[in-house]
Amino acid sequence: MKKNSKKPEGKKSGNGNPASAVRSLIRNIRGFLRPGDFLIALVYAGLFGLFLVISLQSFGEAGSLLIQSAGDEYRYDLETPRILEYRGPIGSTVVELDGNGRARFQSSDCRDQICVHAGWLENGGDWAACLPNRVIIRLDSAPPRDESGAEIDATAF
Repeated sequence: MKKNSKKPEGKKSGNGNPASAVRSLIRNIRGFLRPGDFLIALVYAGLFGLFLVISLQSFGEAGSLLIQSAGDEYRYDLETPRILEYRGPIGSTVVELDGNGRARFQSSDCRDQICVHAGWLENGGDWAACLPNRVIIRLDSAPPRDESGAEIDATAF
């Protein structure tokens, strides 16, 4: 009597169908997750969405430049070109405003020059920092305006 050399056919887990692979993955995940884990994942997803919405609200057209140095804050209009110099713990940091709504670190006495290589800040919410010299620059968004050009201070839905 000759034995059959064929392997018995059973249910194959990977038949090449992507839908069945997804179903198999979900089935495997359900095996070690509890219902509370899904709730925690939902809360994390909601917090991520909230963070995303809040962070995107600060972007827009830049209205002014805020500079923090030596514990003081300075605010400048972006429409006037100027060169500003700030003294810090390691020396001098120079900030340039080009008059077209952009600002940058022009030079600094810091070693790596990361602040200078950050380039031009152009949008509201953009920021750069010279950490060794403790100087931070940030473009604040311009306030929204209505059709007549008047500043909008609140919106009701």
